[in-house]
Amino acid sequence: MRRLVTYPFFFVGGWLFNFVYDVKFMSGFVSGWLSHGFASDVLDWLQGLLS
Repeated sequence: MRRLVTYPFFFVGGWLFNFVYDVKFMSGFVSGWLSHGFASDVLDWLQGLLS
């Protein structure tokens, strides 16, 4: 009876932890990618002004 409660509890807990961890990784990856694209556009524009 105890296994009937503990195994699903740990399974759901591990699944939620993995979901949160993956969301944090993907949000960091996307924000870094977008900021790199934005920064390169701004730096190219500034370089064009100085040339």
